[in-house]
Amino acid sequence: MARQSTASLTVTVLGGTGGYSGHPSGSGYGTGGGGGGGAVLLSSGVTLTPTVAGGANGLLYVPNDNAGAYGATAGATGSSASFTPTPTDNVPLPGVCVPQVTVVKTTSTPTRYKGTDTQATYTIKVSNAPGRGDALGVTVSDPALPDAFTYDSASEVALGTSPAPIATRPSTTNPTAGSTAPAWSSFTIPGGGSVAITFLANLNSTPVSTTAYQNSAKATYLDPTRTVSDGTATATYDSASSTGEDVTIRNKPTVVLEKWVRNVTTGANFTQANSGLPGQTLEYCINFRETGGTDANNFKLSDSIPSFTDVLPNAYDPNTLGYGVRLYSGIQLTNTAASTAPPSAPLIPTTASSINLTSASTDTDGAELSQAGGLTYATNLLANGQGIVCFQAKIK
Repeated sequence: MARQSTASLTVTVLGGTGGYSGHPSGSGYGTGGGGGGGAVLLSSGVTLTPTVAGGANGLLYVPNDNAGAYGATAGATGSSASFTPTPTDNVPLPGVCVPQVTVVKTTSTPTRYKGTDTQATYTIKVSNAPGRGDALGVTVSDPALPDAFTYDSASEVALGTSPAPIATRPSTTNPTAGSTAPAWSSFTIPGGGSVAITFLANLNSTPVSTTAYQNSAKATYLDPTRTVSDGTATATYDSASSTGEDVTIRNKPTVVLEKWVRNVTTGANFTQANSGLPGQTLEYCINFRETGGTDANNFKLSDSIPSFTDVLPNAYDPNTLGYGVRLYSGIQLTNTAASTAPPSAPLIPTTASSINLTSASTDTDGAELSQAGGLTYATNLLANGQGIVCFQAKIK
């Protein structure tokens, strides 16, 4: 039976009273001893004082005389104890014999990219609480894969590891490839045990999702309180309760680069090809834009220093503190090139708003600049994000 509230519960396990003896003629035989008190086992957290007194001994009745025990004694007092279950206990607690089954679903592939990824990986874990009775005839299932997925034939079943109780699989039924509602049976999960099923789902289409695909899970098992032989109970994982199993299908990040140069000394416009004389300063700017609608994490831009120039690591710092890179980020950019623009018009900042980045490798601003190593700039580029990094070099 299931645990009940102990607020008004009385538990009495008294010992029985011993037998009485005696005869009107005055003769009699031995009296009976009292029975011992019983034992009460309480699960941890239950507040209850049970009655476990031993039974009284029997008496000998003789006419015209006081009753006597004639050597009989009362029964001993019984005992009570508290019991705290551990993961290795495979015995149901008193009054807590029914299984307590829970289901959790997760994915190790929360993001899939259209045109690149073809499968997602899910894990369904079904657990039975410690100290509970066995969950019998357990079937684990994904009741409805999202429209974008179908079951692949590959799956891995784990029945637990010691010291926890190990589940068993009395019979084996696996889903078929292409199923939209895969199910695995059947298992016996002891109290404190679990079954984990990891499986692959094919992306049968590759729609880009603006929200994550959610996916529920279910376990059915024989109901201990059933009134028919095949009555079942169900435990479910609600996909809306967690993001642990969410899978989002996105476009691949796509970054477009454009490089421009201008002669700072002569005040020329930015173009994709320019010229200068020894001693004059050139400024190189590289535009980067994410156009796929997906974050480009760990984006790293690299450029070498032209061999006919010397890099100017302090170009943007009047106090020569080594600010060798100028970053224009997240601002509106417009074309200010010469009237004859190249096929892809340059994006040149028209505002003075910018950030000067130091060129030392020990800095954390993502920028490095040296004659030998060239320019590198690292960042997490957001979906549809853009920016420009610039550096200057003097013609030898």
